[in-house]
Amino acid sequence: PLFKLTFGCRTFMTMMFGGALLACFVGTIATWAMPYAMRTLGGDAGTIGLSLGMAQFGAAVTSVILGGIVSDWWKKRDPRAPIWIGMIALLVPVPLLFLLLSATTLGGFIAAYSAITLFAMSWAGPFAAEAMGLVIVRMRATASAIFSLVMILMAAGIGPYWVGKISMMSGSLTTGLYSLLAFV
Repeated sequence: PLFKLTFGCRTFMTMMFGGALLACFVGTIATWAMPYAMRTLGGDAGTIGLSLGMAQFGAAVTSVILGGIVSDWWKKRDPRAPIWIGMIALLVPVPLLFLLLSATTLGGFIAAYSAITLFAMSWAGPFAAEAMGLVIVRMRATASAIFSLVMILMAAGIGPYWVGKISMMSGSLTTGLYSLLAFV
């Protein structure tokens, strides 16, 4: 029964792989933001790391909570709300990535990074809640573990590798980060 409701369920699988691509986008930007900022903006690793870490923490926590609240409100009117939140989380950060990669000051870079994280993490709560709603109560912990493990492995493994590979081939980390848009 667990297989039928998880790996055997088209909705669960689609949502899990869609979530992995969303996580891949924001996770890859988080992975490469510090080396990019150090290369293009200068500054010491401690200052840039602390600034990015604090920005990501605040924006990610706010994003996940607000994404869940908005999805719950929206779901009363449209059961596809988590999908719409996912689409917003994918599309809104695209122009923000252009702002991030064209920033000339650390403050502008941190602001763009915060804005990307604020929108790009809003899918996490709604997708997790939807995954729990697809299985029976006794299977929720296992389904959550499956959902999280697949997303984390794909996001942490594929996205950063993709950008690094394209960067090495092109000789430009900027090109590698832009290629993430084509990948996702």
